[in-house]
Amino acid sequence: MLVRVLGADHCDFESPTDWGCTTFCGDGGADDDLVHGTILGLSTAFVLWQSGEAPEAEQWWTAGYPYYDSLVDGGLIRGG
Repeated sequence: MLVRVLGADHCDFESPTDWGCTTFCGDGGADDDLVHGTILGLSTAFVLWQSGEAPEAEQWWTAGYPYYDSLVDGGLIRGG
């Protein structure tokens, strides 16, 4: 399963990032708050789903479910 967070660069996956990454690496070009919210939501959903704590969190990762489809329709992710 592959999901691309559109407009993100690798610095967006660091929390927090540092000046080195943001200085020497390109800007993904998207709104940082939207990108970070998407990454945090997907990451949290994945951990909850895979740990069995919240099996319904699979909906964030599966086409045809409202959470996933809203991320695609909103231009935040693209599935692979």
